[in-house]
Parts: sequence; structure tokens; C-alpha cells
Amino acid sequence: MITPESSSPPTTNPDPPATSYTVPQWDRTTRLVVVIFLIIAAVYALTLIAPVMQLVIFSLLIAFLIHGPARALTRRLPISWPLAIVLLYILLILAILGSLLVVIPPVVSGVNALVLEGVDSYENLKDTLRNYTPEMGVIDVLGFRVDINSIAVPLRQFILGSELAAGPAEETAPAEAVDAVAGETLLEPISFDQLLDGISNVAGQVTGTVTSAITTVTGFFGALLLALFVSFLILLDWPRTREAAINWVTPGYRREFRLLAREIARVWNGFFRGQVTIGVIIGLATWLQLTLMGIEGAEILALFTALISLIPTLGGFISLVPLSLVPLLRGSTVFVDMPYGLVALLVIGVNMVLTQIIWNVAAPLILGDALDLPLPVIIVGVLIGAAVGGVLGAFLVAPFMSTIRVVVDYLLHKIRAEDPFPPETLPPPRPV
Repeated sequence: MITPESSSPPTTNPDPPATSYTVPQWDRTTRLVVVIFLIIAAVYALTLIAPVMQLVIFSLLIAFLIHGPARALTRRLPISWPLAIVLLYILLILAILGSLLVVIPPVVSGVNALVLEGVDSYENLKDTLRNYTPEMGVIDVLGFRVDINSIAVPLRQFILGSELAAGPAEETAPAEAVDAVAGETLLEPISFDQLLDGISNVAGQVTGTVTSAITTVTGFFGALLLALFVSFLILLDWPRTREAAINWVTPGYRREFRLLAREIARVWNGFFRGQVTIGVIIGLATWLQLTLMGIEGAEILALFTALISLIPTLGGFISLVPLSLVPLLRGSTVFVDMPYGLVALLVIGVNMVLTQIIWNVAAPLILGDALDLPLPVIIVGVLIGAAVGGVLGAFLVAPFMSTIRVVVDYLLHKIRAEDPFPPETLPPPRPV
């Protein structure tokens, strides 16, 4: 008799269960060797990209500045991340072209006017020196008599040396001036051949300067376009890069990684917002000052001062050069009877007072604790950054040092076996 059980077809034995796979681990020596190799490779890579380091930094800087508006645009409008990036870069390029069309003509006309004014001032100086007398070298300054003949007489010899040597003293200067320079060696008369050689040398130097300036400007715009293109590619690929960076971190450290990244982003965002705000305030204060003091070209000078003030500490001193040059050559429409040199000193003094008030009163309130660095450290850092990386290094050294401060503070907490962000919770993930 066949039972139901016996009538069923014989079953084959199932495959034995697969054994669990154990990930092989490197020993301590192998891990140490690989870490050393990676460090050496990173240093070597930095040496390879050193010639284009400024371009890379500039591209990352543009990408960082565009990231915030792009993220806000995708949150408020139903558009994708790539479309937001394309729209913002179109607006950025249009803004750059529009700024060039608006700013360049006034700058060129202003420079031409300064050059013509400089030529006129030089001719007026020569006329004054031709009629110079020792009595003119004694001036009153706040009730004190100051003798500047020791400076004026050598200056007269230097500028009018050929004229003084070419003819009788009576035809070029009064007898008193001749007595003042008696016994001094005058410059030898310049021959026609020497004059031609001098004109050729000057023309060659001017041509070389103009060529160098054109090359510099062309190179700058070429680098700017390349940096815009590189930053455009960086932002297009940013969501995938960000996700890959988070996944690369060990799961147990992802909370600290995201909090550390948020703290570093807070430093840079606070720095840029603060610097732009301070630059705008300084530009408006400078424009109001120059307008009230009757200085020509107040708008262009205020714009330059606002832009150069983005460089911490040193920017204010650099901006004093054009601020003093214009009143020194053109004077003031308000202080008409005041000497041009005194007008320039007054403009510089008032502007220094205004900028110091802004930097010492408004700047700490605007920047807050974004940098959290002592002022001497910032000054030394700006000097080092300017020596190493030029204007870009001087501009970025302050947030870079503050980033180092954040990272070192994190490392010190980890060394002491403490939580670097004890009151912080993991921020919610963002799409971009």
C-alpha cells in the first residue's frame, strides 16, 4: 500500500546555506602606509595645481556666492536646480556686461581729465618756479612761519635746470632767486639729439606700459570667464557631489560632519554678508562726504572705496590714494580758496575718521561672531595673505583663518574625548 507520503516525488536536498561574508581588514601597518601615501599624493597634487590655484579659488568663491541664491530660488519657485543655476549665471553675465558699459566710460573720462589736469598743474608749477623768490618759500602754517626754501630751491633746479642753464638768469628768474641758488651746479643744456633720445625712451616706456595694461586687462577677463565656467560646472554637479561627500563619511561621524560643515558655512556666509554691508555703508558715507566737500567724481571714488573696502583693514588705506589724488589735482568747489594740498589732507582726514567709526562701531555689530578673531590676528593675516596671494589672498585670509579656528576647536574637543557640538542636534538634510 502506497501512502500519500510515499507517492510524492522524491525531493532534492536544498543548497546548504551560504556562509556569511567577512570583509577582510587591513592591519595597522598597512593602514598607516596608505594614509602616508595619500598625504604625499595630496601634497603632490597641490604642487601640480599651484599655477592655477588662484583660478581654482576664484571659481570656488563664485560657486559659493551663487549657491545661496540658487538654493533660495529652488525653494520659492517650482524650478529644478540646473535651471536655477542657468538663470542666475545669465543674470550674472548680464550684470557684468552692464556694469562695464556703465562704469568704464566715466572712469576713462575721469582718468583723461586727471591726466590733463596733471599736465596743467605741472605747467602752472613751472610758471610759479620761474617767478620764484626766497620770500615765497616762507609760509604761515597755523601762525608759525615755515621755511621751505631747502625743498623749493632743489625742486626748481630739477624742473627748470635746462632753462636756467640755457640763458641769462635775468630772463628766467628774478635776481633774488639767482642769489638763492648761487654756487649750485645747474643741469647741463639738453641738445636736440638728447631730446629725441629722451622722447623715444619715453614713448617706448609708454607703449610698453599700455601694452602691459591691455595684456593684464585681457588676461583678467579671460580668467574671469574661465572661472565663471568652472564654477558653473561645479554648481551643476553640486547635489551629487554633496551626497557623495556625506556617504563617504563613516555613518557614526555623519552628524559631526554635517554640523562642522554648517559651522564653516556660517563663518563664510557671515563674512560675505558683513563685508558687503560694510562696503556699502563705507561707499555711501564716502559719497556723502565727497559731495558735501565739493570733490569731483564723488560717485566713482565712492564706488572704488566701497569695492576696495572689502579687503579687511588694508582696503581702507589703499582707498586713500585716489581719494587724495583727485582733490590734490582738482581742488574743491566748496573750499575754493584753500590750497589743493590742504584740501587733499582734509579729505583724507575726514574719510579716515568716518571709516574708523564704521569699522569700530558698525562692523562688530554687523559681523557679530562670524569670524571671532582678534584684530591683531586679522591684520597680520591680511599682510601674510597679501604677500602670498595678492589681493585675493588679502580678501580671503580672514574667513580662512576663522575656518581653521573652527576645525582646530573641533579637533581639540575630539582629543579631549568631548562632543564638539553638545547642544546641537543633527540638522535636517537639505536637497541641495
